[in-house]
Formats: sequence, C-alpha cells, structure tokens
Amino acid sequence: HVNELEVSLNHVLNIFFSLYPIYKLDCFEADETNVMLSSWKLEEYARMQKNATQPDLFFVGTDNNIAVELKTKSKTSLEQLAKYIKFNNAISNGDAKPLRIYFLSKVTDVNRVFKEKFESINDIHTALRSESNLRPDIKLISYNDLYISISKVQTSEVTESRLVGGLLSYLSKRSNELQIIIQ
Repeated sequence: HVNELEVSLNHVLNIFFSLYPIYKLDCFEADETNVMLSSWKLEEYARMQKNATQPDLFFVGTDNNIAVELKTKSKTSLEQLAKYIKFNNAISNGDAKPLRIYFLSKVTDVNRVFKEKFESINDIHTALRSESNLRPDIKLISYNDLYISISKVQTSEVTESRLVGGLLSYLSKRSNELQIIIQ
C-alpha cells in the first residue's frame, strides 16, 4: 500500500535527485547550476512564508529555478500553480528568477492533469495573466518519459550507476500504476 502512494514516490525521487544531478536527464531542461534544495530548506522557506505551498522538488539555478510536481492520482489546479510561482518569487528576495515547472504525471494531456478544462499550455498562461503577470515555463512529462530518460543514462561512475539502476527498478515495480511501458 505504501509503495502505491505518491508520498513514497516523492521520497524516492527526493533521495535520487539529492544525489544525482537533474541536468544529466534529457527530459528536463536543466544545466549544471540547477541544484536541488533539500527537504528541510524547502520546509524552512515554507515556514518563512507562513506555510506557503511548495512543489515536491525544487532546484535553484543561476539563470532559472525548476520546480517538479508529482501527480499520480490527483489533478493540479491553477490555484496550486500560482502558489508555486509565488513560492519561487518569495525565495528570491525580490530578484525572482524565471521558473520552469514540470508536472510529472501518468499522461501529458493538460486536460487530464489540471482540474480546470484547459486545452493547452497557452490556455494556462492566459488564465495566469488574468490573475497576475506571472508566466512560468510549464512542461508536462509522463512517468514513461522519465523512465526512458533514465534508461538512456550512460555512466561509469559506480554511485551514479547504482542510483540509476535503483530508480529504474523502483519505477518498473510501479509500472502499471504509473503507466510506464518497459521495453
């Protein structure tokens, strides 16, 4: 039962990305400067913002910040997206960096990821503009896309190889639930 919860996947990905650089996976548009904030640092920022909503994973970089939000069964909303943008802006101390938000879910269909009936990412940007001047770069990645990206990793470094192998094994055990096609 615990394995099927989004929380367990969140913990596994937190451990993975705390040790493995996000820029080495081709499904994310990251560079060497994007470094993951630890869970305790995210909590600290949330407390400073009076329990602001923060994404599951957050990477701070020189040119931009990256947020990753996991979705397994529940959908996200425009309201939740706006909170992630505000979180990004608040941790920047007035010098907000552009935000790239990845929604990691079973599908890449905007209509099936958001509660609101958006047809495209442009519809989300239009709705955000009506609330404020916020315009993050929004990407939808399926768990299958993540699995494929991780499968492509070539490394001779023992620790990285074990991390990659361990995550592939974990994801393959949850393949039916996450709609991953293992080839």
